[in-house]
Amino acid sequence: RKQAEEALAASEAELRALFASMHDVALVIDRDGVYRKIAPTNPGLLVKPPEELLGKNLFDVFPAEQAEAFLGVVQQVLDTKQNAQIEYELIIAGRTVWFQTTISPLNADSTLWVAHDITRRKQVEEALQTAEANYRSIFENATVGIYQSTPQGRFLSVNPLMARIFGYDSPEEMITSTASI
Repeated sequence: RKQAEEALAASEAELRALFASMHDVALVIDRDGVYRKIAPTNPGLLVKPPEELLGKNLFDVFPAEQAEAFLGVVQQVLDTKQNAQIEYELIIAGRTVWFQTTISPLNADSTLWVAHDITRRKQVEEALQTAEANYRSIFENATVGIYQSTPQGRFLSVNPLMARIFGYDSPEEMITSTASI
């Protein structure tokens, strides 16, 4: 009995250390969308303290439309016994935090949510989209003809002024009409 108690205590200590080192949020949410368990992994990424979330429903945390969609994913995961991934954002402590969450079937009526903070990735993607939009605007509105081509001489892109200089109605027409520059 003493050995079993020591083994259980060691196992519990190991699990606590594992949870303490995780940066993701781990939750158990049942078929009805109720928060049943919250692992002590990263409480700073919760919208409310764990004790305020337990027993609450997805509808208490998310807007109704989003909660309804998440509940549909929970039920799909439980029915198909297949993992699903979703991305969503929450306002936590006054800042927007983006999550990529894997929802896995835990048992017949509960799912395990492991939510990973992807805020930095989303910020980089947004900056890249802004840079692309700026580049596209410069390319489209330049007062000189600009093009990109392959080393073999096929146009990849042509700006509108370049097409007009060569008598085409659109960049697309110039690209498709020209076999080799």
